Amino acid sequence: MDDMTYNNNVSDINHTTAENKSADGNHMTDNNNAAGINHMTGKDAMYKGRFALDKQGKYTFQELTDIIAALRAPDGCPWDREQTFETMKKYLVSEAQEVLEAVDRQDTDNLCEELGDVLLEILLFSQIAKEQEQFDISDVIDTISRKMIRRHPHVFAGVKVSSETEQKALWEEIKQQEKAMKKSDISANPVKNS
Repeated sequence: MDDMTYNNNVSDINHTTAENKSADGNHMTDNNNAAGINHMTGKDAMYKGRFALDKQGKYTFQELTDIIAALRAPDGCPWDREQTFETMKKYLVSEAQEVLEAVDRQDTDNLCEELGDVLLEILLFSQIAKEQEQFDISDVIDTISRKMIRRHPHVFAGVKVSSETEQKALWEEIKQQEKAMKKSDISANPVKNS
């Protein structure tokens, strides 16, 4: 998206680059030309319906997950449909690096955008997993929620800690217990965990 700027008129999209390239620098095919969309001026491009650029109010998390599903749908974006866990790895690393750069520059506007890009990568990974019937974003949210609750008994279970050092030691102890439990689960259920 860095190569596009949007003004307040959703029907006027102006590409700032002279060539139509994908995020990795490769030339993209002009699949939308038959629909009358001019990629250089975008003056004929209109975004309407549920996912309109002129939507009143903020988009919700659920709407974002629906956007990602639409991108991966059979009639969605060819590039997004082709992505796999393996092809997405480099994009996750790149977007995480851009978050760090925004933090280093103390650029909170850019930080907000870059965190969104990392969230996009997480949602794409989760959508791919959902399509493969492995897990979905609700499983990711449930897993991290349970982990944070489990690793913070001093917040959620009344355990007393008197310092950051004590809290870190408790965190590491819980983390080691989790690893031992995972090893035990793998040993007990080798087929399920393979």
